[in-house]
Parts: sequence; C-alpha cells; structure tokens
Amino acid sequence: MKKQTGKPNILKEKVQPAISRNGPIVILVILFIVSCLAFGSAFLSSFNLTNLIRQISIAAIASVGINFVIITGGRDLSVGAVCAVSSMVMAYTSRYGFAIAIGSALLSGILLGLLNGLIITKLGVQPFVATLGTQLGAKGIALLINNENSMPLDAANSAPFNMLGRGYLYGIPIPVVIMLIVIGMAYFVSKYTRFGRAVYAVGGNEESAIMMGVLVERTKVIVFTISGLTAAIAAIVLSSRLGAGLPSAGDGWDMTLMASVVIGGTLVRGGVGDMRGVLVGALICGIITNMLNMLGSVNAYWQSIINGMLLLVAVVMQTVSANQSEKKKAVETEAVAVPE
Repeated sequence: MKKQTGKPNILKEKVQPAISRNGPIVILVILFIVSCLAFGSAFLSSFNLTNLIRQISIAAIASVGINFVIITGGRDLSVGAVCAVSSMVMAYTSRYGFAIAIGSALLSGILLGLLNGLIITKLGVQPFVATLGTQLGAKGIALLINNENSMPLDAANSAPFNMLGRGYLYGIPIPVVIMLIVIGMAYFVSKYTRFGRAVYAVGGNEESAIMMGVLVERTKVIVFTISGLTAAIAAIVLSSRLGAGLPSAGDGWDMTLMASVVIGGTLVRGGVGDMRGVLVGALICGIITNMLNMLGSVNAYWQSIINGMLLLVAVVMQTVSANQSEKKKAVETEAVAVPE
C-alpha cells in the first residue's frame, strides 16, 4: 500500500512565522480595526487622528534614543529627567532668543547623555545604575532652576516657539514632521552606516564585536549621547507646545518608553531592532490611550495595565521566537556534523 504524502501545514509553516516576525504590526492593525468598529467616525475624524499622531510624536522622538541604547544591550533610566532639564534650560534661556534657547536645550541633553556613556564605559558602572544616578541628579537640577516651579517661555520670543510646538507644515503638525525626520535619520544611520552596524554588533555579541574591530566603548558613548539628544529634542517640542519649561516634564517616561520600544519589536537582550518599530510601538500605546479617552468612564490607570500586558506578550513572543531559532540552529548543526 502506498504511503500518502501529507500536505504541508501552511498555517504552521508560513502564517505563524509571518505573524511572529510582524507581531507589532499585527497588534497595531487589530487595535486600529477595533477602534474603527467601536467608535466609527469619531475615531476616524481628521481632528482625532491629527491629535493622536501629534500626541505620540513627542514620546516617539525620545524613544529613538532609547531604541539605540536597547539594541546595544543597554538601559537608560534618565530620559525623563534629561527631558526635564532641557525643558527648564530652554525656558530659562528663551529671553536671549530662539536660537540660543534651542541650542542650550540640545547641549544640555547631549552633555547628560555623554556623561552617562562615559560613566558606563570609563568607570565600568552598569547602565541601570549609572543612568539611575543621572536621573536623580538631573531631576534635582530641573527642580532647582526655578525653585520647583514651571517657567514660561519669554513672551517677546514666543512666536517661533508657538510655531514649533503648535504650527503646521502643509497641513501636517510640525511636531509630527520633526518626529518623521528624526526616525528617518535614525533608520538611515542604523541601516546604512558603519556606526549602525557597530550598534547591532555590540548588542548581538560584545566579544565578537571586539574581535571584528568594533570600537565598543566609543559606540556605547555615542549611543547614550544620542539618547540625551533625542530626549532634548522631545523636551523642545513639548515645551514649545505648552509654552513653558516644566520640571515635571518627562515624569514616568523611563519605563514607559522602554516598554513602547520593546512592544515595537526591539529585542530586550539587544542586537535586534528596527527604528521604524519606534513609530509602531508609539502608535500602539497612543491608540490605547485614545480608546480609553473616548470611553470616558474608564479609569486612566487601565492604560498602564494594558501596556504592561502588551509588553509581557511582546517579551514572551521574543523569547519563544529566540528559543525556536536556537533549536533550529542546533538541529541543523547536528545534521551537518555527522561522524565519518
């Protein structure tokens, strides 16, 4: 009797791996469809969608630097505090003009990010501890600048700040334009430059990266400096939108942004990630917030619960995918290494 050849399991061989590879996009599409079905034209209105993308733009900008850090296998807990310092410095220097205020805010973020990188590489301090120390110190600086109070931007120079935070460019909110530019530049750097390849190499296997000639310490310093820079850019957009520097700017960002980046597809242990995933992760968290706001009667703390659940799902999916890849490699190695 002839043995029947079983048909290939398309679901297992093609569909499941595709979903696993594009999990964040699948989640985003599901959330979008659910929002459309639940709220209809209210969700799809140009006002709501514009407001949604404007709201996520600030967090997405700061997440770009976090993404670089996590890809190298590091952690940065100081992003929120760096944002607060940059916000207050910008407000304090706004009396001297728009350019000086923007430059001072960017310089503040760059210096604090550079400090993180030098402490980690030159003193051998773990990123978690180093950035926690910077977080506490930077938060104190932000509170001291104006005795714990917010500081309005200088009224005489308010026009360019208002344009930056609330203006439009060909119908697109300027904060969204800035976000797209930052993500686009980060994507180009990560994919098409030597530095970008070094970032992935350090996160994949630091010892192998050293053997390949990658300057690991320099790469880490640059990555943390980028994180400080993007936090400062986010602070500039936020303060311009609100018309003031806030010592509370960035409060609660540290874990929230890391969760958003991981939900967007960046591997927790490093070595894998896509800058476009920053936008996907920010949109997922933004749509959840938008849905809860539309429901009205739902407690806002549900956002943290849902984001936490999504983070756990993302990490579990990453772990399962990594384990399957390792098993597959092990099987292939055993098949090749057949004794003579």
